[in-house]
Amino acid sequence: MSIPETCPMCGSSHSHFRVSRSTGRTQCSVCGEAIATSEAPRGRGARSTEDARRLGPGSDAERAKGPAIGLLVVGAMSAAATLFVILACVMAAVENPTPQNLDPAGNVAAQMVGYYAAMLSGPVSSLTMTLIILFGGYQMLTARSWAWALVGTIAAMVPCCNFTFLFGIPIGIWALVVLLDPQVKAAFR
Repeated sequence: MSIPETCPMCGSSHSHFRVSRSTGRTQCSVCGEAIATSEAPRGRGARSTEDARRLGPGSDAERAKGPAIGLLVVGAMSAAATLFVILACVMAAVENPTPQNLDPAGNVAAQMVGYYAAMLSGPVSSLTMTLIILFGGYQMLTARSWAWALVGTIAAMVPCCNFTFLFGIPIGIWALVVLLDPQVKAAFR
């Protein structure tokens, strides 16, 4: 393995370098800079040298990890709230299977289907937004798709589904500021 004599960031000697056995990345123990080596990493889950430079400590993709974790937390809170609402709707339907205010002259079965469809449409749309937030947060965390990270960020700020937009707005603004930085955008595949 060809390792440079000094760290390009802080100038410390190669005696301060560490090599990860799982990823094969070389890192300066003084400043934390990922050192490019000529040999590709080995082992299960090993990343390429390009990925090590792109995702390593101090990289532009590393700046996106904080807001990405925030998006994942907002998505998890939204999922919990949405599943609670779906459970409450199902329990209400089991307790009172025949809604009041049905027109006995009309088609009762069609009215009940419409009633239950309307009852579940909110939680189902909230679940859809939650999945978009979680997928966007994952894409941002792994620096794979800038477009999906942006869509997930915007979905976290939409105040239509449940209370989690109160947390999603500040985290979404933070994520937008990070994502719209050209250097961070270039770090995505």
